[in-house]
Parts: sequence; structure tokens; C-alpha cells
Amino acid sequence: MYLSRGVRVGVYSPWISHLLFADDCIVFSEASQGGAGRLMEVLNRYNQGSGQLVNKEKSAAFFSKNCSQDTKTEVCQELDIHKEALAERYLGLPTESGRSLSGLFEFLPAQVRRREALQHGLIKRVVDGNTTEIWRDRWIANHFDGRPITPQEDQVITTVSELLNANGDWNIETVRGCFLKIDAEAILRLPVGQGDHDVWAWDMEKSGIYSVKTAYKLLYKIKVEDQDCGDPEESIQHALIGCSVAKRFWHQVRLGTGVKVPGLNPETWATDIISGICSERDIAIILCSMRALWMMRNKRRHGEQPMNDHQAVTWARDTAHDLW
Repeated sequence: MYLSRGVRVGVYSPWISHLLFADDCIVFSEASQGGAGRLMEVLNRYNQGSGQLVNKEKSAAFFSKNCSQDTKTEVCQELDIHKEALAERYLGLPTESGRSLSGLFEFLPAQVRRREALQHGLIKRVVDGNTTEIWRDRWIANHFDGRPITPQEDQVITTVSELLNANGDWNIETVRGCFLKIDAEAILRLPVGQGDHDVWAWDMEKSGIYSVKTAYKLLYKIKVEDQDCGDPEESIQHALIGCSVAKRFWHQVRLGTGVKVPGLNPETWATDIISGICSERDIAIILCSMRALWMMRNKRRHGEQPMNDHQAVTWARDTAHDLW
């Protein structure tokens, strides 16, 4: 015994007769008395083999717009299902799309944005440090992306518990010995929580409890940070120094390296940088940071995922160190 072929999304696509979910099943069949009869025989055999019955009162039939009312009546009578209904969406997916597919997956950006908000908004609050990974988890509040910018290479520590002493306080000597000054100061400012173990918290609220209001604020911030300023007459000088994206990036460079871009003439800015107005080390960091900023800009323009500011600052600093 077999069902009719079901549905398919294209001429060369496979036929789909059913979709199984955790506690639901959608069956696709020919809208005819014969198709409904074959489905009933399959369900009866399932009943005989398993002892389970389909709850007809909780079942519904859904027809395409091409079905006549007589066909719908025949099928419903054969199935003994008299509810003709289906939600507009099922598990977040639209149940009907029509010919236009422009809005079919509109739900995806919303799902992605919610996930992105959680990734940016959740942070570990340290209690014993056993379950918080130093280099992977977000755990340093108000500090870049919540992680250290100190290079991980040659580091033997992996969990935050290794930074605490026996009484549960920060081991100041270990922290200062393992991290750059900017990381160490941020870590030592963190309070060690009370309780049995580390917990995830919502970084946007002092209480640590998620709120829709702050999530929307975070999403707006992410959206703004992921875009160029949009100046239609953007010059290289504007893109690398003057625009809002560049200014935010240079603020992170200053925090991460201590280097501040000096005052530059809009006309001679490129030659000003290498003319000796700052040290060779600072020149190397500025030039490598500009390279990182330009790469980030181009990736955004081409629809690719760019480095975040923290990664870009780290790359620029390490590259400058190799060159200087």
C-alpha cells in the first residue's frame, strides 16, 4: 500500500509524501476520493500494528485553491475529518506561498536577528570560573566584545577558575602576568559573584534578566555598527578617518593599543602619517589599522562577514608588531 506521490517544489525535485515533526505529521496526498481512501488504509494498518489511533478531532484537512467544493467534501467524508483549516504559519514557516516567493522567508532575518542579539547580549557572570572559558566565552563586562584582546598564543590557562585564588578572589599576580594591561584592569574590576557556579546573564540589564526593550536597543546598535555611514561622496580619507564607523574603530584601537591618530590635514593626511609626526611603532599600528578597516569595509560592501572591531584591532596590532 502506498500514498499518492504527494507534492514537489519543482519539475526535477523529489516528491514529498509526508513531513514528520516532534508531535505532528503533515501528509500530502492527491485531493480525490481514491487518494483519501489510500491514506485511510495506511492509517488503519498503522493502527493494527501499533495499537495507536489518529485523533480525528485534532486533525484538519488543507486544500489548494484549485480544489472544488465537491472534491473537498468527498475527501473530508472519506477521511472522516470535518475540520478544514491550517494555521497561516507552522513552526515559523508560511504554510502557503503562491507564485511570489519574495516574502516567503521574511521570517529568517527576524530569527537571525534574535539569535544575534542573544550572542551579543548574553555574558557569563563569574562565581567559581569552572565553566567559563577565557578565550571563547563573553565574560568581561564593558570590554570590547566581552573577551580579552590579549593574544591566546602560548597561553596555558583556559578557564577563569585559574585566575582565582583559594578564597575565590582574583589572583592579581596571575591576572597581571597573563594579560595585557587593558585586559587585566577590566578583569580586576569584575565582581566575583556569590553562589555555586557561573551563570549566563543578560548584559544589558544590571539584574541580568532579559528584557525585550534592551534587546531592541542592542539590535539597533548592531545594525548601525554593521553598516557604513552611507555618505554618497565617500573619499578614502573619509572612509579611513572621518566617518562614524572609522571613528568608532579608532576609539577601539586607542583602547587596545594606546595609539591615537594625530591631527591630520584633509589634503595631505596620507603623507602626514609617515612624515615623522609620531613614533615608528605608532605609524606601524596606524597603517595596519587602516588596512584592517579597509578590509572590513570591502567585505561589508561585497556581502561578506567582516571581522569585528576586536578581531580587527588584534590583527592590526599583531601585524604591526611583526613589521615594526
